[in-house]
This record gives sequence, C-alpha cells and structure tokens, in this order.
Amino acid sequence: MENKTTKEEHEESESELVSNVHRELAIEAAEYFNQGEFSESLSRFDKLQQQRPLDIRFAHNAAVVEFYMNGVKNVDEFKKKLNSVCSLNEINLENIDSLDDIRNSCIYFNQAILLYHSMQYSSALRIANKIFTFIENLDNELRCSLTLLLIELYLRVHQPDKALSVITYVENLMNVYSLEKNTPDLNKQDDKILNGESTDKEEICEPDFESFKLKLSIYKCRCNLSLRNSKACENELKNVLRNSEKIIVQKEYFSENLYEARCSNMKYCLQLLNAQLAYLKGSFKHCVQLMNSIPPENNFSLTGDSTTLAFYNNMGCIHLYMGKPNLACLYFRKALQENENNRNYCKNDSMNKFFTSGTNKLPQLMYNLGISLLYSGKPVEAFDCLTFAVQVYHMSPRLWLRLAECCIAVHKNNNERDFDFINKRKEVLQGVIGNNIHRKLILNLNLFENNKYSYDAQSFAIPVASLEFATLCLRNSLLLLSGSTIDCSPSNPVTPQQIVNLRASVLVASAYVSLCLGDPIVAMNNCKNLLNISNCSGIHKLLGHLYIAEAFILLDRIPEALEHLKPDYSNYMLSAEVQENNMFSRPWKPDNSASAKAVFQYNLAVVLALKGDLFKAAEILKQVWLTKGPQCEIPVQIISLALYLELSLGHADIARNIIKQNCPQYNNPL
Repeated sequence: MENKTTKEEHEESESELVSNVHRELAIEAAEYFNQGEFSESLSRFDKLQQQRPLDIRFAHNAAVVEFYMNGVKNVDEFKKKLNSVCSLNEINLENIDSLDDIRNSCIYFNQAILLYHSMQYSSALRIANKIFTFIENLDNELRCSLTLLLIELYLRVHQPDKALSVITYVENLMNVYSLEKNTPDLNKQDDKILNGESTDKEEICEPDFESFKLKLSIYKCRCNLSLRNSKACENELKNVLRNSEKIIVQKEYFSENLYEARCSNMKYCLQLLNAQLAYLKGSFKHCVQLMNSIPPENNFSLTGDSTTLAFYNNMGCIHLYMGKPNLACLYFRKALQENENNRNYCKNDSMNKFFTSGTNKLPQLMYNLGISLLYSGKPVEAFDCLTFAVQVYHMSPRLWLRLAECCIAVHKNNNERDFDFINKRKEVLQGVIGNNIHRKLILNLNLFENNKYSYDAQSFAIPVASLEFATLCLRNSLLLLSGSTIDCSPSNPVTPQQIVNLRASVLVASAYVSLCLGDPIVAMNNCKNLLNISNCSGIHKLLGHLYIAEAFILLDRIPEALEHLKPDYSNYMLSAEVQENNMFSRPWKPDNSASAKAVFQYNLAVVLALKGDLFKAAEILKQVWLTKGPQCEIPVQIISLALYLELSLGHADIARNIIKQNCPQYNNPL
C-alpha cells in the first residue's frame, strides 16, 4: 500500500479535529436552533465559521439560522447569502450536475425548497431528482423531507404516476429506515451534528415514522385522485381516516401560531380528500354536503394555503359538473376575489413571503371561469378569460381547443333554430304579390344566415373571437398533440383514450371552421385524418362523414360525397347515446340516433338532387318526412328542398299542399 501524502494526512487530522473539538459547539448550536433561540444558535455557528472558515456546512447553517431569526420573511436576502456561500466554495446551484458530494445535498435541497415556493416546479424537480439518487446514503430526516418534496413536485407538474413510483420505492425502504433508527451509525452522527441537524447529545434526530407513513398515504390518495382511480383512493383514504389521530405535524420553530395552522390544514386536507373522492365518483350532492361541513378557516397569512379560496374553487367545479355553469361562475368569481385579497396581503412588508410568494392562483381561476362562461353561453367573456390563461398554459392543447370553441360559439352558438320545425316553417315564404291567377309566392332566400367570408386583410395571430383566430388555435392544438408528452395543465393528466378523443375533437372543429371559411380542401383533409382514427367516438365519426360529404359537394365531387352518406353511418350516433349523463350538453342537433339518421337521409337527398336523380331524392325525402316526430327532429330546410323537387318534377299541386300545410298565414286558395 502506498504511503499517504502530506495533504491527505492534513485532511485526516483536520477531520479528526472536527469530531473532537467542534462536536460540542455544533450540538449546542443545533439545540438552541430547535428551541427557537436563534441568536444563541447563530453565535455558535459564527464561532465555528471563524474556526473553520472553509467549511461550507457551518456557513450554510448560519445563513439558515439567520433566515429563521428574521421569521423566514427576507427571502431575497437568504438567497443572496446562500449564493455567496456557494460561490466561495465553487458550488454552482444552477448546475445540478455539479452535485457529486453528498455533504452538499442539504444546500441543494434548500435551493429546491426556494424554487418550489417560487412556483419554479420544473427547476426544483431537477434538483430533487438528483438528490434522490443519493437517498440511501442520506440521513433519515433529510430522506423523509426530500421524499415529500419530490412527491409534491411531481403532483404540481401533473405527473402522479411518477409520484406513486416514488412512494412505492420509499415504502420498500421503510424496513431499512427502522433498522437505522434502532442501530444508528456513529459516523453519520458526526455528519448530522456538523450539519446542525441533531437535537440530542445521545441520539440523532429521527422523524416520526408513523406520521411520515400517514403522509405518504395521503399522497397516495391525491395521486389516485389525479389518476381517477376511485377504488384505490377509497381504500387508502379509509386507512388514513382510521389513523388520522396519529398524524403529527412537525412543530415549526419560529411560530406557535404556524404550528396550529399546520395542524388545522392537515385536518382540512383529510376532509377535502373525502369530498374529492365523492366528486370523482359522481356523487356531486354528497360532495357539496362534505364541502359545506368543512369549517371556514383561512391560514393564508401563516402558511400560504387559502382554504377559503380552495372552497370557492371546488364549489365552482362541482356545480359546473352538475350542469349549473352560471352558479359555477359565481363561485369562481368569489375565488378570484379571495385570490386578489391574498395578493394584497402579500404586498405587506410584514408578511411571510416565503410561504406566500408563489400562491397566486389567478391563471387557474381564469381558466376555470372561462370554461364556465363558455358553457353558460357567454363565449366572448369566456374568450377573454381563456386568453389570459393561455399566456401561462400555452402548452395545453385542450386550452387551445377551448379558445377555438369560444370563437365558434361567437360565430354560431347553437343550431336549435334549424330544427325548430313548428315555428321556423312559417318563414319559408317571404310574401305574396299579385292577385287571382297572377298571384305569386316569394320564397324566403334568407331563411337561414349564409356564411359570410371575410376578405379583409388581418392577422390571424390577433386574439379576437373570430373564425380566423380559431384556425390558429386549432393548429396550435394539433401541433401540441403530435408531441410525445401531452400536458393539459391546469387539468388533470389525460389518459390515452382522452388524447384520442381530444385529437378527434380538434379535427372536427378544424373541419367545421374550414367549411365556414370556404376552404373545403382543408376540411376534407381534416376529416380524412379523423376517419383514420380507429378508436375515436361515434359522434366524431358521424360528424366526420357529414363534414367530408359537404366538402366534396363544395368541390363538385358528388360521387365521393355519396360514399360518405350511407345510412349505416348514422348508426354511429347510437354509441354516442349510450353514455353517462352529459353535464356539458349544449343545444346542438342531432342529439339522438333517429334524428341523426334523418339528417343523413336529408343530406343524401340534397346530393342526389345535385346529381340530377330527382325521383330518388324525392322518395328519400318522403321517408324522412314520415319519420318526423317528437323523438325524431328534422331540419326545417327539408321544406325548401321538397318544394324544389316537386316543382322540378312538375308536381305543382303537391307543392301547393306543402305550402298550405306549413305556411298557414298563406292558406288562401292559390
């Protein structure tokens, strides 16, 4: 074996000196810190810094103690000191790859905490993941804190599946934790004391593992809620509620009020999980009862968690799913007001900005309010809200689709008038001129609004609720859906089938907008892509065949249009009818299989008439007319087509009878 160099001997003697000389001083500093006597703790760390000026751990702990001594309010000053300490020791907090010494893990962990409270979750997640690679060599207290932070970060970035993987891995290490607790490593004791983490001279500080396990169980519930695994969540929640009295919130050192607030928030979290489970199972009335049973406490000034804001937001979501979008808007507006109050609190210099600096929920609330306004029939107001939200969630294909839907709703909010047969049929005739044998009937050419194409030069990128801007929104959505990772924030993660349905919805909307703007080629291509999706829903396929047939008609490709108007295709509506109660149903027709079949036959008659096959078109139209009834709504345009066919075939008497039956205001002899 080679002899040791002088430098190695010096480092070994210096390490031995730390263990023997500075041990008592470090223990005293840690004890004073845990007792809340920060000035005494800081003086001990200052002495240690003077004796060990190059030891980054003492400088780091001194900065932490000073931060706590100021009530964890001066975040900017703490960041400066932390960066200063790191720069003197050539540690680059921006470069996580430089973390190769486990002794610096605590410094990087604190950096991750700062990033978390600043809502920089992706940056904090990179650091936490790097430290997690050393988890088996970390002390137990840091292991637990790191685990909880990493799980929370995965939930914040909407990756609950990865959060569950972390929980499973850590639970497998629980036996190792227990062994280390009963047989502590004396070498690790010295490192913990130097890091200012020991609270007793005889044993190292260990976290409460029962409390830690229950916290993991709570996180399991949250993950399963995000993944919509109601059964797994229900089983885990029963276990949590059964042992909730054992939950111990680690007492914070700088405020007794904060400790009480943390305990209150823990109880609120359990009640909220129970309500969220009822929401996931569709028991909305029960969910409202559970939400109303939660006491209206607000500890925002102490913890940064506004239970009042969460209450209003959750009540808004519940009522939206109950089919009450107007009431949902009311709750979301109350949540926005509460958020504004919290923001005003944050402007107070005496506020604890460490917990409140990243608590602005404005983008999420504007998203929720925008969706509610859209379904309450206020697309212009909804467009303004979602335009604000998209500045933050610009990577969400679902949000871009919702913006496009606002533009479509402004163009045409519904098509109920097209199927209002009883009242709308009276408008088929515009008037009568002449008398006796010279009496003429004037057909109403403006029975329905025609598409008006805009030829004005304008940029599609200007956020205006127009069909032109809708095309940009839908292109963005399709582009994002082509990526390997689909992020629909602030919504929950999407399942593979939801991604398929989302892509189909975007293609359908794109085809509709293209037809309205007079671009049948783009509409045709979108419909082809839609019909190539094998596992999309029946309603999407139904619309795909209708839109592509219309595109072929505009392109004067009649035979190809006929191929997409086969009666069998109307059966796609059957799969759309067999579904749970649709909370978001809007007045669009057809809404049942009988009406869908009638619409298909009507379109087929139109195409046959264009082809010149008038007799066959008239026969199909008669079949549609006979199916008319309460359960089978037909478009009122059928009257105009029937008049055209009968007159073209020379059946003037039949045409007169059609007018007499449907236009009673002109029931005088013709």
